[in-house]
Amino acid sequence: MRRALLIYCTGILFTFSAIAQKNQPAFGVVDKADLEMKDCDFDKGAEALKLIDWESTEYQSGMTGFSTFSRYRTRIKIFTEKGLSYAEVQIPYYSRADIERLEDIEAYTYNLDAEGKVVSTKLDKSAIYRKKLDKRHTLLSFALPAVKPGSVIEYKYTMTRETDSHLDDWYFQDKIPTLYSGYSLHIPVIFKFAVNPIVTMKLDINESVNEENYKLRDEVYSFKVLNKNYALSNVPAIRKEPYMSSFKDYLQKLSFELSRIEFENNTSILLTTTLPKF
Repeated sequence: MRRALLIYCTGILFTFSAIAQKNQPAFGVVDKADLEMKDCDFDKGAEALKLIDWESTEYQSGMTGFSTFSRYRTRIKIFTEKGLSYAEVQIPYYSRADIERLEDIEAYTYNLDAEGKVVSTKLDKSAIYRKKLDKRHTLLSFALPAVKPGSVIEYKYTMTRETDSHLDDWYFQDKIPTLYSGYSLHIPVIFKFAVNPIVTMKLDINESVNEENYKLRDEVYSFKVLNKNYALSNVPAIRKEPYMSSFKDYLQKLSFELSRIEFENNTSILLTTTLPKF
């Protein structure tokens, strides 16, 4: 599955409970069974388990043209003391000239009290820190409160990028196992991306087509849209071994590269791409 695919994607208005998260619990709603869980069924002995790891990216009207708007959500079950490190979250981003804007951070820790009732502890906004790394980059960080072995933690945020050519690489796999990993794309069909899937497990893909209007430079344009969702379930961890060159090279993932922009009048702008296409 290492050959590249060419996808035709577009943007629609997105809700957090979209098809890409079908059968997944809503943010802020935790199952008591997850708090009572003692180990990962498909990867025994893990220090933690990603219950949900998810991103949705759509195109929107930006300051000078199209921008991309991404929503991220992560939910993790902590099993051991070693797993507590996953409650310390760091997110770097390109902050110069507001090229990237990281906003809408929300996070919770869930525990069971002595009577077996679910107790939620919300992250206080004052515990969210931003540190300038250099002239271009900022690091956002926070530590989830009241975390201990047995806890479930959850956080979400949004990222707006003033670009129409960038899509995140999506990693289905990590150093801890993942119960559900999903990536949803909603992109105008004029943008043609080469996709390189490095996936050994069965990838669940679904798509639908519709039409949306965008206001660009005071004009309204209509585009066909393709909403494409990718998902993997029960993904075992990959653990670093001696002499492993680059950890990320071994992870199951999708990578994207814009190959051309194709307009409805049958003209196109070809862009350089290192990924093969068909």
